[in-house]
Amino acid sequence: MEFIGEFIFEMIFEGASEAIGSRRIPKYVRYPLTALVILFVTAVIGGVIIAGVLIAKDTPVCGLMLIAFGIFMAVLAAKRFTAELRSVSK
Repeated sequence: MEFIGEFIFEMIFEGASEAIGSRRIPKYVRYPLTALVILFVTAVIGGVIIAGVLIAKDTPVCGLMLIAFGIFMAVLAAKRFTAELRSVSK
């Protein structure tokens, strides 16, 4: 069951990431797909940061490492999304 779920999510997000960069797909399809991918990535990064905050109460070192990792992921995601969106708009 886990494999099927992973396969479905991979197909959805792989297709969405390809559609975001394609000019042949209309904007009214690309924009919701872009929002879907951004919301998913934001939820995952937010989950990592929240987990770091919750763990920091018991083990501060692990909590701070998770928070730092979440912030690092947020910076990389922001750079990637802005580069993708700028290349599409040109």
